[in-house]
Amino acid sequence: MLASAVGVPVANLTVDVQPLLPDAVRDHIARAWKLRTTAAWANREAAAARRAAVSALAAEGLSLRDIGTILGVSHQRAHQLLNQPAAR
Repeated sequence: MLASAVGVPVANLTVDVQPLLPDAVRDHIARAWKLRTTAAWANREAAAARRAAVSALAAEGLSLRDIGTILGVSHQRAHQLLNQPAAR
């Protein structure tokens, strides 16, 4: 219907819909994106810190079971963390 109204073939018609949102809603959305980015960064940093802790404890001669107990994870997870390469 729009194509015939403007005299353009339907295949050549593109519609771009952009909602007009209230300022408060746009602010909430922007804050959510910022928090999501911050959370992703914090998760990467926490994982790196946990790997560093496992490496330091292993260097002190603690067993994987002891390391797991200290970190609140299984000894299998402690082993994974010890052998996990740093994230890129």
